Order: sequence, then structure tokens, then C-alpha cells
Amino acid sequence: MDISSLERGKRYTFHIKPFEPAEGDPIAVEPKTRQFVGPRDIGANGMPSTPFVEVARDDGTCHLLALDTISRVELT
Repeated sequence: MDISSLERGKRYTFHIKPFEPAEGDPIAVEPKTRQFVGPRDIGANGMPSTPFVEVARDDGTCHLLALDTISRVELT
């Protein structure tokens, strides 16, 4: 997923790939409409980092979405 065109402060709908448990059918995940805060690379010292996007809920609290779980993004 290329996030280079996302603009900080704008609201987007992030469509998340279905969760695939070890056993059973994939579980659909609801799209999340959030304000884009920015890209983040998270990793332990000496280990490869993993790309995330930091997003904000309507109440201002922030959380991370792993880049490899996002299937598409739409400007809201």
C-alpha cells in the first residue's frame, strides 16, 4: 500500500483486509474513517522496523494501523 499521497490532517476511510485466523474462515473488518496523522516505522533496537500509519479517532485519541493490513484508502 502506497501512502505517499495521503495528506496529514485529512480524513480517510481505511479499508482493512479480512483477518485470517489459523483455523476457520476469514473475519471481515469494518472500514475505519480516521484523520491521517502520519507514517510511523516501529521496531525494536537492532531489528527491522515495520511500517504503520498513525490515525486519530473523532475524540482525538490516536492509534496505529499496520500498513500491510490496509487494502485501500479513500478520501472522505
